[in-house]
Amino acid sequence: AIRFSGGSLTYAELDLYASRLAAHLAARGVTKESIVGVLSERSPDMLIAVLAVLKAGGAYLPLDPAYPKERLSYMLKDSGAALLLTQRGCSAPNFSGETLEIDMTSLAGEKTENHVFTPADGGSLAYVIYTSGSTGQPKGVAVEHRQAVSFLTGMQHQFALQEDDIVMVKTSFSFDA
Repeated sequence: AIRFSGGSLTYAELDLYASRLAAHLAARGVTKESIVGVLSERSPDMLIAVLAVLKAGGAYLPLDPAYPKERLSYMLKDSGAALLLTQRGCSAPNFSGETLEIDMTSLAGEKTENHVFTPADGGSLAYVIYTSGSTGQPKGVAVEHRQAVSFLTGMQHQFALQEDDIVMVKTSFSFDA
């Protein structure tokens, strides 16, 4: 599924880690349309966190560690996020909710059997993205699953990606294509 410096993850491994974190998030109250901040560089941990939030039924809020702490704090407060997932080494902003560090190794004992996740539907939030704020205060834009699926379906028709294709992403995690 992904290759990175230091290793790779199969689709089954990626799904297992995401399911373990999703169960952990659900136990902390994440459900359909809960907004969860994800403060991370591009990495396997970031991908696991995003998939876990979606599996739990929540919507993720991508947070770029390069942003000023004041902007990150504003986005967390304005979005109503109650939980923040951070990557080791990322300095967390001022946040009144619960903060959890994303760590694949700590998920090893997390049980996923018999866990029922709240399924999202087309009208459910998938993620919240913030504008650049170049004309003033950044504004949050809520993106539903149906909008994301429509975009990705259009891209698949345009470029017809196959299973063995590799896609390089060079934009920031918090930039919405």
